[in-house]
Amino acid sequence: MISTRVVGLAVAVVGGVLLALGLSAADAPVAELKHTLTGQYSDRTILQIVGGAAALVVGSLVAIKARR
Repeated sequence: MISTRVVGLAVAVVGGVLLALGLSAADAPVAELKHTLTGQYSDRTILQIVGGAAALVVGSLVAIKARR
């Protein structure tokens, strides 16, 4: 149980870091200019935001379920 909880927490932390990096990249001046001109962010930025959010949710759920 303890190892599952640790893995869940690690995945949640990595997800949080990816989410923060993606949001930071979306606020970069070059990304904002590209978004203004094309209406979309880069694939890498979207992948970081979506992947980070998913990993954060899944890791949190695994850590919570492992406690029971």
